[in-house]
Formats: sequence, C-alpha cells, structure tokens
Amino acid sequence: MDWSLYAKLVDEKGQIGRREGFRPQMTYCYMAEPFLSDDLARYVRYARQQGVDVYLNTNGQEMTPGKVDQLLAIGFDGKIHVSIHGASAEVFERITGLDYEVVRSNTLYLLE
Repeated sequence: MDWSLYAKLVDEKGQIGRREGFRPQMTYCYMAEPFLSDDLARYVRYARQQGVDVYLNTNGQEMTPGKVDQLLAIGFDGKIHVSIHGASAEVFERITGLDYEVVRSNTLYLLE
C-alpha cells in the first residue's frame, strides 16, 4: 500500500480510538503476505505510534530472522499468526507449494 494512503488510514483509526476511548487494531493481511514488504517495520512502527495495535498473519516463508529482528527492534509486541497447513512436511508442501523446512526454521526462530 502506498505510504500516504496507509498513513491517512492509520491516522484516522488512531484518532477514532483516542476519541472513543479504545485501542484500535489492524490485522495484516488477508490473502497476502506482510513479510514481503521491505518496509514492514516502518508500517508497524507508525501504526503503534498512532495508538493502533498490529497483528500479523503469515505463511512463514518470508518471515526471515532479519525481518523478525527488525520488528523486535521497533518494540513490536503484537501477535504473529503463522499458518502451517498440513500434518506432515509432504502434505504441507503439496498444499502450499512452500518449503516446509524454511517455514519451520523461520517459525522456530520467532519462538526463540
């Protein structure tokens, strides 16, 4: 999403939350992958500065240790939901087309 549109939406959401006395939430994403963004930490930091909580949904493939570290460095304390579809590596890879070991490794890094 273009930065100016994003900032406008987050600003409005933060203002409504302050005016109405609640902490708004944003969930990234539906049918997309937030960790594909090189600026994810920037977007998350801005939302948090505006009083908006952020939750991330990911398939784990692009949730690299470097990107996790960037989020932690800005103080991210929201939830990250990792979707792992399949009871075995074979089923997971057949369903998602992703590399099971990469997703597993990235998820274990997050848990540490």
